[in-house]
Amino acid sequence: MVRAMAPDAETRAAARETLRDGLYDDMGTWREAWRRAALGRSLLLEDDEGARLDGLFELVNLPARFSRSQGYLCGVALATMSDEAQRRGDPRAAALLRAELESRHPGHPGLRWLDERDRAARADGAVDADREDTESQESERIDEHD
Repeated sequence: MVRAMAPDAETRAAARETLRDGLYDDMGTWREAWRRAALGRSLLLEDDEGARLDGLFELVNLPARFSRSQGYLCGVALATMSDEAQRRGDPRAAALLRAELESRHPGHPGLRWLDERDRAARADGAVDADREDTESQESERIDEHD
């Protein structure tokens, strides 16, 4: 999992292969959740948009399937997906994911991380007025299956 976040793309790719190799045996367990979190976060480090989409797919498994059993990790996934939506220029999706995090896991450290990211973006002149407009909208709930 640590190597999946390495600065070197080849190291990350090799680590992801190792993580994928064990997914089938770990289906439905806490190990699957952590493997998917590591895969998703690693894929979001890539420049390729297809890989980044794959990373989002890995991360969405967490709130969709492991919300009750892996609450902290699901919060990390929601915060990370919100950050990626913002990076992609979709402030509405970012705000919805943040609202989901606030609703499911109030007080999660991911909320502070997102706040710090927003403050840094405003300091850099990238004010996001759309976020304030969509923050008050109710989030679409993700069904919990775990």
